[in-house]
Amino acid sequence: MVNHSGALITNNEVTFGSCLRQAIRKSRSIKMVASFIRESGIRLILEDLKYAVEMGAKVQILTGCYLGITEPSALYLLKMCFGHTIEIKIFKHNDISFHPKTYIFENDLDGEIYIGSSNISASALENGVEWNYKIAHDKSKEVFSQFYDNFDILFNEQSVELTDEFLKAYSLGWKKSSLFKNESNSSLREKLSYSTGAAEEKAKYKTILIKPYGAQIEALYYLELARSEVSKGLVVMATGVGKTYLAAFDSRKYQKILFIAHREEILNQAYYSFSKVMPEKTFGTFKASITEKDADVIFASVQTLGKSKYLN
Repeated sequence: MVNHSGALITNNEVTFGSCLRQAIRKSRSIKMVASFIRESGIRLILEDLKYAVEMGAKVQILTGCYLGITEPSALYLLKMCFGHTIEIKIFKHNDISFHPKTYIFENDLDGEIYIGSSNISASALENGVEWNYKIAHDKSKEVFSQFYDNFDILFNEQSVELTDEFLKAYSLGWKKSSLFKNESNSSLREKLSYSTGAAEEKAKYKTILIKPYGAQIEALYYLELARSEVSKGLVVMATGVGKTYLAAFDSRKYQKILFIAHREEILNQAYYSFSKVMPEKTFGTFKASITEKDADVIFASVQTLGKSKYLN
């Protein structure tokens, strides 16, 4: 029988992810060591980590780059959301396999440790066949101290800080591990064809709030860094990576947005992409005989906007 009070969690009746989320939210000290971290796993605990940090928790995360299984986008997502408010380190011995998976939580009253097979990925936290064992502080104080002390040795003596320079170098040399070559991104990407023009399809996806993934996260991170030095920028991305969505993610914090393109098909696609990223804003078009000017986000054609009567 598996439940929250049981020692063994197998993702059967209770998922390991639900145990982590609950422990994160009630802890003042959070120490997590996972041999690899994937974006899908970080997203599952991201809001809980934000809550813990807002409540003053000290968060330390240790992972490895062995075999390139850790995704750069997962690390960029952590840095983008938390900056220096949490500590992230990388096991520094690239030639040594790095396999620990342990999660240590403490608050003013008690603590608990989870040790087992789950790294930080959606599969490991939710639906994979995993065995994780819970150790309660009040029942195993000596064992708890051993885990705590050994984590500190790894974190402080055998790891390096995840700096921008380290992460950029890792990202440039990173290739998706062969272990995940067939992994689908369907849960992260929107599979909607705008060429059909089907009203029911557009309505079906209207309430979906799209989030950045993969290379988009990396681009957003560097765009934000660049703004402290320059006022204009150019992003070059391959076809299919999601440039239109990237533009929406990057601009959503602004009150007024102007999107310009030379083809109506691009403007229509951008209209629906932006509406999923920022559904709270109003949208208008500026093309041919339709010249809406009061919306938060305006999609304009080069041909119409370039007319002298509008430029003047």
